[in-house]
Amino acid sequence: MRPDRLEDVFAELIELKDSDERVSFLDEVCGADSGLRTELLELMRAHELAGDFMDEDVPETDDHGAAEQWDELKNTTIGRYTLIARLGSGGFGVVYRALQVEPVRREVALKVIKPGMDTREVIARFDVERQALAMMDHPAIARVLDAGSTNKGHPYFVMELFEGEPITSYCDKHRLEITQRLILFTEVCEAVQHAHQKGIIHRDLKPSNILVAESSGGPIVKVIDFGIAKALRVSLAPETTVTKEGQQLGTPRYMSPEQFRESTNVDTRSDVYSLGVILYELLTGTTPLHRGQFRDCSLEQLQRAIVDPDSEIPSQRVRNFNDDSAKIAHARRLDPRRLAGLIKGDLDWLVMKALEKVPERRYPSANAMANDIRHYLKHEPIDAGPPTRIYQLSKFARRNLAALVMTGLVAISLLSGALLATWNSWRATRAEQLAERRLRAVEQARQDIQAAFTLAEAAELEQRRLRRQAEERERQSRQLVYASDVRLAGQAYREGDIRTFADLLERQIPDPNREDFRGFEWWLLQSQTTLEPVEITQGQSGCCLARFSPDGRFLVTGHYDGKLHVWDADTFNPVRTLAGHQSFANGVDFHPDGNRLASAGDDHHIRIWDLDSGEEIDRAVADQGHVHRVFFGDRGQKLVSAGEAPEVKIWDDSPLKIVERYDGFETVDHHGVKKRLALSPDRRHFVAADQYQTARVYDLTTGKVVCSLDLTGGQFIRCLGYSPDGKWIAGGRYTQEVTLWDAATGEVVERFRGHLDDVQDVAFHPGGHLLATSDKSGIVRTWPLTFAPAKNQRAPKSNDHGNHPDWPRFFVAHEDRIFSIDFSTNGETMVTACRDGTVRGWKAQKMPRLSTGKTSLEPQATWINDRLVAVSDDTRLLFWNTADTSQMSSQECPVPIQSLSVSLDRNRTATGHFDGTVRIWDNATGELEQTLAGHEGTIHSLTFSPWDNTLLTAGDDGLLLQWGLDQGRSNLLKKFPDRCLAVAASPHGPWLAAAVQNEIYLLRLDHASPPRRLRGHLNTADCLAFSPDGKWLASGSDDRTVRLWEVESGSERHVFHAHRSKVESIAFSPDGRTIVSGDRTAIIALSHVETGCLLFSLDLLQYWNDQDVWRKNPWISDLKFSHDGTRLIAGLFRIGYLVFAGPPSSSNAGISERQSMTSPGQSVKPL
Repeated sequence: MRPDRLEDVFAELIELKDSDERVSFLDEVCGADSGLRTELLELMRAHELAGDFMDEDVPETDDHGAAEQWDELKNTTIGRYTLIARLGSGGFGVVYRALQVEPVRREVALKVIKPGMDTREVIARFDVERQALAMMDHPAIARVLDAGSTNKGHPYFVMELFEGEPITSYCDKHRLEITQRLILFTEVCEAVQHAHQKGIIHRDLKPSNILVAESSGGPIVKVIDFGIAKALRVSLAPETTVTKEGQQLGTPRYMSPEQFRESTNVDTRSDVYSLGVILYELLTGTTPLHRGQFRDCSLEQLQRAIVDPDSEIPSQRVRNFNDDSAKIAHARRLDPRRLAGLIKGDLDWLVMKALEKVPERRYPSANAMANDIRHYLKHEPIDAGPPTRIYQLSKFARRNLAALVMTGLVAISLLSGALLATWNSWRATRAEQLAERRLRAVEQARQDIQAAFTLAEAAELEQRRLRRQAEERERQSRQLVYASDVRLAGQAYREGDIRTFADLLERQIPDPNREDFRGFEWWLLQSQTTLEPVEITQGQSGCCLARFSPDGRFLVTGHYDGKLHVWDADTFNPVRTLAGHQSFANGVDFHPDGNRLASAGDDHHIRIWDLDSGEEIDRAVADQGHVHRVFFGDRGQKLVSAGEAPEVKIWDDSPLKIVERYDGFETVDHHGVKKRLALSPDRRHFVAADQYQTARVYDLTTGKVVCSLDLTGGQFIRCLGYSPDGKWIAGGRYTQEVTLWDAATGEVVERFRGHLDDVQDVAFHPGGHLLATSDKSGIVRTWPLTFAPAKNQRAPKSNDHGNHPDWPRFFVAHEDRIFSIDFSTNGETMVTACRDGTVRGWKAQKMPRLSTGKTSLEPQATWINDRLVAVSDDTRLLFWNTADTSQMSSQECPVPIQSLSVSLDRNRTATGHFDGTVRIWDNATGELEQTLAGHEGTIHSLTFSPWDNTLLTAGDDGLLLQWGLDQGRSNLLKKFPDRCLAVAASPHGPWLAAAVQNEIYLLRLDHASPPRRLRGHLNTADCLAFSPDGKWLASGSDDRTVRLWEVESGSERHVFHAHRSKVESIAFSPDGRTIVSGDRTAIIALSHVETGCLLFSLDLLQYWNDQDVWRKNPWISDLKFSHDGTRLIAGLFRIGYLVFAGPPSSSNAGISERQSMTSPGQSVKPL
């Protein structure tokens, strides 16, 4: 074995204090090499006999002799120090316990070179150690107190006395846990770091050079034996080169690869490697290199073992233990499995980073290694660990385990609280106990819980906000659906599509717990198709016909059972029953004298009845099949009948006998003329048709054909009827069309389309201006005939001007086909007869209207109460009761009325005039109270202020005046650059609006802000209206638009393109949902405030029974809602006033609208 190798093994041997350990070590290292064993024993003997370093010659002796020689050295004095006891020896020096007497009395440790080893190299190393210790000042490094030489010239130095044991032995002896070992090891790292900072590399760190002693404050660590230390920045022994080239210094098991290869070229990272080996041993009880690896190995083999990068990680080394595993784990207060699990991971990485073969990969310093150990102890990520997110999170969780556990437990407790109500009492008790045990933890986590509660409250607030936002969006969506449905319903009304119309209106009837979006527009549309019926008969035999007598006394109905029922035409009380026909009484006609009745039935007969007595006067067989129609003709001297035969028969009425037949009609079995027969009002002509393409008008007196009806463009005729003046013939066609012919020429003058089922009967209104038709589905439609066109001039289309003022354009009368329809003589009642046996009487609508004649001024109106309205009629003020149509007139004014307004107490009405004066009238008497003068020119607009009852006026002079009626004096509010056509006051103040040219001025009476000018109209603004809540302002202009403005911001919200001509008037409904505007073509438009949608329009001219109404070129000059919002009055220039019905009054609020929509006896019924 090489000398330097022998020296290393010998150095390890002398560190072992126990003789058994030395024997085991020799067995392990020497094996069968007896020569090596003998050489080591001789060196050991020489080492132990080197006690008397003061004698020049040291005799050789055995172990017992060395002890005897020490006895001779006791109490020997070296300088100021008296030797007390021998503490130990190293490879080149001996350490003694000594007593210092002066200047202080204390025990110290004195180290001196062994006798016989005082070579220059050993002395140099001894001096290196002494200088290194003198440079350092750290509690974990032995402190040098003194130095000198013996009488023989041997150098020595004195250190503080520290009696300890190697760190590995101490830890095992005291069974320190892993955490305690790591804490102790960090103190070693700090001591080594201190040496490095002083420029000293230890180069021989091993457990025997790290001593630990017990004290009252805990274990104390001392790093000793800096005998082979190396200086980084200063020279510790300048006189000599201590380490020779190629010489290995240190202990191989704790030596870094670079130190083994080249002892001179090392740095602080070499000590880091040695620290890693020591930590490896503290954790596992062994070093990375087994002692057995040194047996019989050459230097090259040993070098490969040290440099080998595949070192076994600590946790794996523990798992691979066999016999010693339990002992090693026991010394650490663990079992082997838990020890391996504790080391695995962070400690593996930490140790292996320190044991990296390449210095650059190790910890850069002992302090870095100590910091990483502290990170581990604090459960923080270590630098040696993998830089992954999962690893960092796991360390965070481990570091904050208690807080996370407590937070989790609290969260679980909160969540489980909702479930505890359904658990049984046993689980509740257990949860209670668990809650008590966790009370302290809950308190520690209180701040976290409070933060969680804060977040929960914020989340709840956000949830509420989102819920409100969702509800508002849902409400907006429902508003859009409502506006769309009403718009489509208005379109269906114009087109006569009753099915769609009724379905759309019914769809907006809300459930009891839903918000009702219906405004005035919905009720207005509903009122256009609403009639209240009188049930004449129901549930009896099916009804074939219903006819009023010409004198207006009777109503006769014919039924499936053949009976004829006579009713009082005014009261619909039964008068008598005419029983004669055996089946189906199909047709009747009244004699011109009013006393006799002719009837036709399915029993082949026609019969003559005395109406006063109810007796049958005469009868005759009129057809081999059913007889459908019979009429008195030629001043009542003849009868005309038709049935299933293809002919029309003419009879003498007394007695009944056939005098003439009109044939030439085509037929098949049971399809002759049937119902296709009608007599002219003068009873001189009749029209008859077959089921094919034949329809002729005959002169009853001459028997000649007057004309044939033009049947092109449609299929056969189902029913026929004459107009009251005899000029027109109406016929229901198989194509659901109603055709109007000229009775003299047979030319088609109009085709009415709208029915979706076969037309069953036709009837002209006695006034001749309206045609009513019924169909198979129970629907009645009315078609206006505004005037009788001249020759070669077509009648106006029904869609041009709408329905007759008193009758809706369509309504559902029955649930089955309506066989018969007729008007009373005065035209105020319509009767319908249905196949299901019901007969109903319908009264015409009574729409309040007031004609003002050919007034030269625009009519103005204002509601005094929910029935009484004040209206202008040129120079008079009329007080019109819309309920009973009564009137009271004021005295005549010298100048016409241009504008008017009612006071807040509704006791007085103010009128503005052309001469610039204002007149105040008493509403109870119609008397003039006072006259105010202040304007020059016409007063176009005036209104009472809603908040102080003062009067605001504006006119041609551009002045906006405020009047106090008690004093009769005015106050100038504003002088505009041009005339002011409209002024309006916000209901809740303090805003005023004025229309000047194409701008709107917004002013505050309290002058809190300067006037604001709203620009947007492209032409003159004519009318203004504030919403009931004062939030919105609506304006109408000659540019044909209606604009909605937000009052506070002055921004434009909606623009309604609702008109094709100038907008002259505007009004908000009292609920603020609807804007009604009127234009120069007498069209009113209803617009939806919420969605900005135009809903529908109505032509008001259709409600006037005046043939010349269109020639007057009227327009809508004023619109006003009643205070309760149930009525709307419209003033029409040159015509008068109309009052429309809207929502029911509060007294009718309990009526079910859905029931009224679905009951034929109430209102519109959807199909």
